[in-house]
Amino acid sequence: MAVYLAGASRREAAAMFGYSGDACLKALKRRGITPRSYEEVCIRYSVDETFFDCIDTEEKAYWLGF
Repeated sequence: MAVYLAGASRREAAAMFGYSGDACLKALKRRGITPRSYEEVCIRYSVDETFFDCIDTEEKAYWLGF
């Protein structure tokens, strides 16, 4: 479970130990660990949500106006 909690997908974590992704899912649920949602799994990029708090460059002004 530590591998999954460290960020590996359930399929990756299960494959490391020779199990299926479904077996990993069942093990997570038995231990009271909430599996990641579809939205969490699909996140590919980190986002700086404070980027436009201070418009201090021409590039920021351009993209804010866009």
